Amino acid sequence: MSEKFSGGQSPIDFDHRYQSPLYNEDHRAWRATLRKFIEAEIMPHVNAWDEAGEFPRELYRKAAAVGLIGIGYPAEYGGTPVNDPMYSIVTAEEMARIGAGGINASLMVHGIGLPPVLAIGSDAMKARIAPQVLAAGAAGVVVSQAVAGNWAPAILVEDSRLALGQLGAHWRNRFALP
Repeated sequence: MSEKFSGGQSPIDFDHRYQSPLYNEDHRAWRATLRKFIEAEIMPHVNAWDEAGEFPRELYRKAAAVGLIGIGYPAEYGGTPVNDPMYSIVTAEEMARIGAGGINASLMVHGIGLPPVLAIGSDAMKARIAPQVLAAGAAGVVVSQAVAGNWAPAILVEDSRLALGQLGAHWRNRFALP
């Protein structure tokens, strides 16, 4: 949780700082929705979850229900398409208020695993994986440095139940659905 500055303001007080002229009522409504969710579902448990290094998997479903997991993803897969970077900024600011980076990273890990599926996966793969991820969260990708290095686009995508990439006889990168 954030400390207060000597003047009483929090370093993550996003309500009382410069507001971009691009910030509008829709952004304010998204902030209010997200803040209400975070205050009710995350903040009461943040310290215990941070200490334990985990949170209940049900949090993914709750985050999906409020729109957090699907923001910026196609509606055909259960997302909420927005072509406005201010939504990402508002989301990042509100998630920062949690004060526990592991919770934020774990809850939003689908932002690493799902984009490659949507960008280069087959239509069948997209239809099978994206709705499940956007409804229940938790999609990551494992990159083997032996072949792909730290450049994730080097991974080849294959349409199989659990595998995203087959990088040769000795390396397999797995993608597990919740």
